[in-house]
Amino acid sequence: MTLAGEKIRKLALGLFSLGTITGLSGCLHRQAPPTLPPILPVLIAPPLQSIKPPMKKALPDSITNARSVKVTEAKPKRLPKKTSSKTAPAEDLVETATPDPPPDASTIGELSSGGDSNAKTQQEASELIGASEKRLAALPSATISQQQSQLRRVHYFLRQAKQALSTGDAEGAKTLATKARLLLDHLTK
Repeated sequence: MTLAGEKIRKLALGLFSLGTITGLSGCLHRQAPPTLPPILPVLIAPPLQSIKPPMKKALPDSITNARSVKVTEAKPKRLPKKTSSKTAPAEDLVETATPDPPPDASTIGELSSGGDSNAKTQQEASELIGASEKRLAALPSATISQQQSQLRRVHYFLRQAKQALSTGDAEGAKTLATKARLLLDHLTK
């Protein structure tokens, strides 16, 4: 190798080493970025709007002379306890007051379309209704006073089951009576 080539090589190696050391060590006099004062939001008030005066015309006579109406919610009448008599036919029993169904039970206990039903299904439905009514009569008074909303649902399902059975929808009656039985099971636990 020639002497000039070796000098160039040493010079290149020295410059490379110097650049590497300088790059890795970093600058000792770092300048912090200047801190700017916070920018305060400028609130501009919206332009004032003119307020329109109230209506100056008089109210019509039909409104000013209207009678006030007191709105009250009607409570369902309580039926006296029925004594079980085996001689009276079930068709003679008529309920005098039927309260409106609970709002959340109206979609649960809808009647089906009816159709053909066999005697076995009708018998099962009537047995379920009878058993549920006996269980209702045997409930303790403490349970009756504490679980009135559940009992209303049970009565509603049983009433709908009887109605379905009388219209010939034995499947619907059986379904509704089963729902009443399940609610009674939940009450007696």
